[in-house]
Amino acid sequence: MSFKSYKEIFLEIEKQYFNGVNKNSKRRRSRNNISDNNSDNRTNKVYFDKILNQNEYPTLESLKSALYS
Repeated sequence: MSFKSYKEIFLEIEKQYFNGVNKNSKRRRSRNNISDNNSDNRTNKVYFDKILNQNEYPTLESLKSALYS
């Protein structure tokens, strides 16, 4: 079993997000679209920035700290 650091997890989430489609308009998401970038920032980067050490493996305590701070 291989463990992933926070950085690896968030890179996967970002990749999946930009490979997906907008749920309302059904258009493919793009890194060049301001709306798509703003949405990604609101949902992912806010939490990623709260994690103190992005290279560590997730623990329950660090997840609680990031989610509830």
